[in-house]
Amino acid sequence: MLYPANTSVRDIPIQPSLIVPAGWSVGTALTPIGGGTYPQPAPGSPTRFAVTNVEQLQDSPVLTGQYFHEFVLAPEISPKHFIDVASDSQEDSDLPPALLAKIANLVREADALYHSHHYNQYHFLVVLSDVTGADITLEHGQSSEYGVPEKFFSDDGYLLIGADLLPHEYSHSWNGKYRRPVGLYQPDFATAQQGALLWVYEA
Repeated sequence: MLYPANTSVRDIPIQPSLIVPAGWSVGTALTPIGGGTYPQPAPGSPTRFAVTNVEQLQDSPVLTGQYFHEFVLAPEISPKHFIDVASDSQEDSDLPPALLAKIANLVREADALYHSHHYNQYHFLVVLSDVTGADITLEHGQSSEYGVPEKFFSDDGYLLIGADLLPHEYSHSWNGKYRRPVGLYQPDFATAQQGALLWVYEA
């Protein structure tokens, strides 16, 4: 990523857009604009997003794929929460209602626990694949990303081991992203973080 030096990335505006292969869909916490069809854009058409800043762009990954579903979670809670799923096969990305109900309860429990929302919307971005690489998870302010095995949601063995993945990264949106000690936040990506006041991050 290239951006002007000696300037806070929070103060550099940018309007992102992207073009994905025909038939692919897009999931991200960035805000789509322009009246296009989202999450699946028309073939060859760009998906445009509202103006943001370089800091937020860097912290807003995009999930895209052919076998893709986006589901609304706990619709009574504001702001909106979604789980976006891309997989190696169509049936794996179509999550069953019983599973979606459990993930929606995660959103409700977090709402009861934290009782605040610092994001405009939140997306769980999940790749179900034995090809792209599993056991990769990462937290962001308005989303979290997960690379897990293709049968992660349909195999009780995987769920027994990895049931904490979604709540773990989701909680980091508050602990470590929204709230962090002085020195851990730096105005650009070239300045090293200072973690002297960081007591607990991974537990």
